[in-house]
Amino acid sequence: MIEVSDIHCPQPDRSLRALSGLRQRFRKVFLADGLLALGLAVCMAGAGVFVLDYFLSLPRGVRFVMLLGSAAYLGTLALRRIFQPARRPISLEELAVLVERAHPELKQSLITAVQLTRPEKGSVRYLSSPLIATVVSEVESKLPGIPLDQVVNLKPLYRSALLLFAVSVALLGGAVNHHELTGIWLRRLFLLSAERWPKNVQLELVSPATNPVTIALGEDLPVEVRAVRGQVSQVEVRASSPEGSSRTELLRETPSHTFRRVFESVSQPFKFQVRGGDDELEPVEVLVQIRPKVSHLEVWCQYPAYTGKASTPEDEPILNGHLKVPEGTVVRYRAYTDVPVKEAWFQFLSQEAARKGIGKDRLPDRLPGVGGAAEAWPPPGAQELEVGAVRDLREIRSLAKKPETWQGHEALPKSVFSGRFTVSVSGYYLFHLKGKNDFVNDAPVRYKVQAIGDRKPLVRVLVPVKLHEEVSPEATVRFKVQARDDYGVKSGAIEGVLLGSDQKAGEGGKPVHLPLPELEAADPLEGTKDRTTELVFDLGGLKAAEGSRLQFYAAATDFAGNTGESEPYVLTVVGKEGILNLLRASMMGVKDLIQTASLHQESARQDLDSFYQQAALKEKLGGAEAAKLSRHRQDQQRVTRDIDSAAQEVGRILEKMEANRVGDQKEKDWLRGIQNELEEIAQKRSGEIERQLQELRDQAMAAPQEPARIPPLLDSQRQVERALDALVLRLTEFGDLNAIIQQWRSILKRQTEIRDRVREEIRKESGTR
Repeated sequence: MIEVSDIHCPQPDRSLRALSGLRQRFRKVFLADGLLALGLAVCMAGAGVFVLDYFLSLPRGVRFVMLLGSAAYLGTLALRRIFQPARRPISLEELAVLVERAHPELKQSLITAVQLTRPEKGSVRYLSSPLIATVVSEVESKLPGIPLDQVVNLKPLYRSALLLFAVSVALLGGAVNHHELTGIWLRRLFLLSAERWPKNVQLELVSPATNPVTIALGEDLPVEVRAVRGQVSQVEVRASSPEGSSRTELLRETPSHTFRRVFESVSQPFKFQVRGGDDELEPVEVLVQIRPKVSHLEVWCQYPAYTGKASTPEDEPILNGHLKVPEGTVVRYRAYTDVPVKEAWFQFLSQEAARKGIGKDRLPDRLPGVGGAAEAWPPPGAQELEVGAVRDLREIRSLAKKPETWQGHEALPKSVFSGRFTVSVSGYYLFHLKGKNDFVNDAPVRYKVQAIGDRKPLVRVLVPVKLHEEVSPEATVRFKVQARDDYGVKSGAIEGVLLGSDQKAGEGGKPVHLPLPELEAADPLEGTKDRTTELVFDLGGLKAAEGSRLQFYAAATDFAGNTGESEPYVLTVVGKEGILNLLRASMMGVKDLIQTASLHQESARQDLDSFYQQAALKEKLGGAEAAKLSRHRQDQQRVTRDIDSAAQEVGRILEKMEANRVGDQKEKDWLRGIQNELEEIAQKRSGEIERQLQELRDQAMAAPQEPARIPPLLDSQRQVERALDALVLRLTEFGDLNAIIQQWRSILKRQTEIRDRVREEIRKESGTR
């Protein structure tokens, strides 16, 4: 074969240029295809992550892993579909083969021309140069009429672009229509936000308010949930313990349209998660801590001096902490805790402060000013106390007396603090504690304090009985005063003022001060808490004229300086004759009392007689009849009381006559005889009838009795009637005689006035002559 290396071969320049253009077209197609694939992958990955997160509400860690995985997948896809095709070389031979396949009419002339004219092909120098030139010329002449753009099939690219456009439009439309969801998804995916997806039902955890939540050992944990969106008929909570056990329970719907469940007496940590409708809340972790609390409290009280009470003995403190003490009591306390604490605060809340915002009838479980949150520490208005460690249990006085109660016991006090306060109002005192682990006791024990105010003495005037009475100018007035006080009366007196007939209250007058010596005391221990004392006062020493008035009241002072006063009383000074007339008029009131007693006795006798008539038909008094005798005995008791009242009234009239120094002895003896007769009728006659009726009733209840025992009782009742009627007659005659005497005295007084007037006229006539 002839070597033709030195023979010049024509180059298919037109074909080479066409193939170079085709190469650039292929690279653009590869780039577009890669970008479309990457776009579709981004859309599908985004849609897939959205669907998974929306329906599964993926945790933050899972979302982060998905974000990293999606980024890695998209990066790998871009490397394989964009960067690697861009760097891959495309030879002219490969392009010529593609053209030959698309246009068979070239009959491999293009690939032959490309291969035979490449200088790097060593076999070219052995070929015939005219032959090569013929091939090249043939290809150059055919190539312009061949559409090289048909070599690249763009239909898959158009389909991918159309698919990407459709997917993008759908996703963009959904994103615009649901921009809130889009924003939430972007924040959850790229910012790893904890923002929750809105669903048909959206639940909100009302209580507890924090996650994790820390509660005290043995405390109840209320879980309360409400639906802020949509309606839900059933809400459940799933609780799981650290050991892996779990249980699911339903929450109870409350009248306020929330769902509630209480985990009672929590003793170990656990987690719970609430579900309802298509919503599920994040798991809540519950931590359990030992609540620092006061395990032992010793209180000593120093009572105010006005009470006279001794302070609490040092070795016998008050242990329950609840106090009912007088106002002004100084309370000293020493408190011990069950766990070590690093902070202790004392707070006192008055009843008014404790009631604010919680209604009128009850106290809340959490008082105002009490809070377990860190931001509420220290409690407002609380006083910080110095905390120490318990080194020797013998310092706890109440425990030192009984060492067997604490020796060898593990739950012994760990910390101690002390302080004092003065009781001025009723309320509550409590201790806010923070443990060494910063756990705050948000439900401290409330110790009640009832402040007993020192009331002023209660003073009553027992004698005189009436608020307004008449006395003579020479009367002896008897005062009977009763004084009561919580802790003791220091002094007492009758305070008054003597006013003239033309003076009014507050216009001066002569002051009257009558001490009550029996109420005088040097200290509360000697002071009486309840005493009745009497004082006799001679009104003649005041030289009171007729028509003047003595206004007075009884007063008593206790050791706290409080003064109590009785009602005001008035004694009007009246002439002796006027006093006597009033007392005699009072006797007519006695006559009315006796007459009333007589009528009651007549009624009682008639009722008993009717009872006898019915009992006589049965021949025996049985249990049924015996029961009726109780009513007849009560009727007789009423008669006895009426007669006693009349006798007492006569006695009071006699006392007033003696006190006012009026009436002669004969009249007094007559009245005393009336009194004695009344007492004799009440005690011996009427009282004996009562006794016999009671005796008959008791015997009839035990065994049937003869009705014949009743007539003697009827005779006795008739005798009481006659005696009372006789007294009424005597008092009527006394009243009539007294009326005649009064008329005679009035006539005599009128005659005296006429005589004095005539004498005065005669004297005037004589003087003019």
